[in-house]
Amino acid sequence: MKKEILRMENVYVGSFPPFLLNNFHLTINEGEIVNLIGLSGAGKSLLLDYFNGGVVLHSGRVIWDKKIFEPGRTFIPDQKLNCIGHNSTLVEKMTVAENIFVLSRKQKRSFIIKRRNIVYRTKLLLGKYAPDIKPNMLVEQLTQFQQHVVALLRAVENEARLIIIDDIFQFYGQNEIMKMRKLLLKLKNNNISILCESHNENFNLNISDKIVIIRRGMNVRTFYNEDYNTQLATQLLLGNEIPKVVQRPSHKKEKCRLEIIHLHCGEKVKNVNLKIHQGEVIGLYDLDNKGNKEIALSLVGECKIQSGQLYYNGKLYIPRDIDYAVSNNIGYLPRSVSHVDLVDSMSFMDNLFLPVMKKTSKFKFLNDYSVLNFLCKEYMEELGITENYKEEKVKTFDAYIRKSILLTRWVLFQPQIMVCIEPCSNADIQMQKIIYEAIENLAEQGCSVIITSPYIMDLKPICDRIVILNEEGYVVTALEKQLK
Repeated sequence: MKKEILRMENVYVGSFPPFLLNNFHLTINEGEIVNLIGLSGAGKSLLLDYFNGGVVLHSGRVIWDKKIFEPGRTFIPDQKLNCIGHNSTLVEKMTVAENIFVLSRKQKRSFIIKRRNIVYRTKLLLGKYAPDIKPNMLVEQLTQFQQHVVALLRAVENEARLIIIDDIFQFYGQNEIMKMRKLLLKLKNNNISILCESHNENFNLNISDKIVIIRRGMNVRTFYNEDYNTQLATQLLLGNEIPKVVQRPSHKKEKCRLEIIHLHCGEKVKNVNLKIHQGEVIGLYDLDNKGNKEIALSLVGECKIQSGQLYYNGKLYIPRDIDYAVSNNIGYLPRSVSHVDLVDSMSFMDNLFLPVMKKTSKFKFLNDYSVLNFLCKEYMEELGITENYKEEKVKTFDAYIRKSILLTRWVLFQPQIMVCIEPCSNADIQMQKIIYEAIENLAEQGCSVIITSPYIMDLKPICDRIVILNEEGYVVTALEKQLK
C-alpha cells in the first residue's frame, strides 16, 4: 500500500467569501504523479502560494509529512516540498553547479565549499537526468526548459519528497515536453511525488496516476488514468455543455500582403521563401519552437535579419523595431503581454480605445468622444460589460474580459498584418475561444494573421495554412486546410 505524504481537508483560502480555494480536498501518495487541471482563476496557482508560505489558511486542515497545519497560519516552507513556478528562484549570474549545490539548503549549513567536489557531484547528477546541461554553464545561458530542469535537480539534491510544478509546460516545444515527461517519470521511479498544475490535460495525461479537475476553487472530480474521459473532463472544467466546433470560412484573398524572399534570420532560419495573402491566417510551426518564432519576430524587428528581402504590399520593407512596425499598420501580440497589457488605473473605455484615438481624433489632438462613446456601446455587450462598469478600472475585471479588451483593441486598430507569438499559451478552453474569435474578426477585416505555436493542435482550428520548419531551419511542408 502506498504511503500518503500530503492530505488537504476542507481547505478554504482567502480573507472572505467567495474563497479562492473553496472546500478543497487533495491527497497525494509517495511516488505519485497527480495532474491538477483548471481554467484561469480556478485556484491552481494559489496552492503554490500557500506552500511557499505566501497565503494564510482560512479554515480546514493540511497534513504534510505527518505534520498538521491549522487555520490562521501560513505554511512553513520545507526543503522536502519544492515549488517550481513562472518566477525562477535560480541566480542567473551563477553556474548550474553553484545553483544546485552552493544554494542548496543542505549546503547552507556548511561554511566550507569545495568547488571540485560540487562540480563532480553536479556531473553525476546531470549525467543521470540531463546530460545536455554542463556544470559550468551560467543559468542566464540556459533555455527556460533547462532552467526548470536545474530547479528540479536542485529539489532532488534537497531530497525533496514532493515537487509542485505550476503550468510550466506551456513554455516548451514538443521535444522539450517529451524530455520533461521522461525526467518526471525518473523522479517518480525514485519515489518523488509530483503535483503538476495545468490548464491543459494533454501535457501530462499519459504519465499521471490521478487527474484532479478544479473549478472555482473546488475539486469537482478525481479521475484515475484508466478511467479518464476527455469529454467529461472538459464539461466539468467549463461547468456547462462543451461548445460546438464550428467550421470557419476562409477570408483569404488573391492579393499578396507579404512576400518573404530568401530570409536568413536569428540562429536557425535559413533561406525561407513565403507568400502570405490578404485575410489569410497562417501558422508557423517548429518542433523546437524556435525557427517559427524567429520568422515572426523578424517582421517586427525583434529578430535580426542576416539576409533576404521582405515585400509588404509590393514595396520593400525593412523592419526596425516594434514602434516602426505599428506605425506601418503591423500589429504585434507578444507571448508575454506584460509590457503591452492594459493600464490597471484606467477605465475600460480608455483602455479599449487608447491605441485608436489617433484614428478618431480631430486635428490629431482632439478626441471625438461621440465616436468613442458609440464604439463603447457597440463593444460593451460583446465583452460582457454592463453600462455601470464602463468607467470601472480594468483591474476589477477577470482575465477573460481583460484579454477580450486587449484583443478587441487590435481589431479596432485594423492592422494589415498581425503577428501573434504563441497567443494560446497558458490559454484554457474559454480563453482559446476568445482568442480564436478575435483572430477570425481580424481575418474578416482583411488582416493577414501570422501565428506561432509549439503545439500544432492550437493552429489547426483557425489557420488556413500551417508552415512547418525542420530541424535545420528550412520550410519542409505547408498544411493547407480545406475551408468553406
